[in-house]
Amino acid sequence: AATFEKHFGVKFVGMDKGPISNDKDRLIQFKQNIDIAMSVLDNNGLGDWLADHLVKIGDMVSDDMPLRIDTKNDPFTDPRISVSNLPLEPQALKVKNPVSNQEKDIEIKLFEKYIPEWKDLSVYQSGSIENLITEPPKRK
Repeated sequence: AATFEKHFGVKFVGMDKGPISNDKDRLIQFKQNIDIAMSVLDNNGLGDWLADHLVKIGDMVSDDMPLRIDTKNDPFTDPRISVSNLPLEPQALKVKNPVSNQEKDIEIKLFEKYIPEWKDLSVYQSGSIENLITEPPKRK
């Protein structure tokens, strides 16, 4: 967040005060900070440039290009994006600076650090709302 703030001259709300403990205040802060991040698009024509660039990319795609979308399966039920498959353990990434071409291996922890409530996450297994049966996620 600090790099974004410095680069675009904005200041996020509450980032230096640590995590918020209640859902209402967390959502309010999230909304405020999304608005701040999105406000960058209004500065110096960045939003117009991005829109034009996306249109140019879209124009390069042939209208008769066949799409490989499996219409028999609902993408929202794809097990690869199921909550139970979201990794809590650190994920190794290789990032590359587009200016210097310098590469760096990093690890990021996606959820547990920022959403402590997910540490002992359980997911739906069976049952009705009155008799819900859950189990720990099956991580791959």
